[in-house]
Amino acid sequence: VWPQARNRGLGARLVDAAVSIAAACGVARLHLFTPAHRAWYASLGWQMLERRRLGEVDVDVMWIAPASVRPAA
Repeated sequence: VWPQARNRGLGARLVDAAVSIAAACGVARLHLFTPAHRAWYASLGWQMLERRRLGEVDVDVMWIAPASVRPAA
């Protein structure tokens, strides 16, 4: 989300939409990596899997089970 459009819930709605689509497609588990936003994704229900080195950057690898997430309103 562009900086000028942040803090309006757009990022959470985008993530919720992606997770909902994955659930509708029968995806059992989604993964992502983030260098700096673990707490934000955790607030959306993502779980920490591990911390890894990706090139020169340490990233947090996280997961979510789409079927276990209640669709956003």
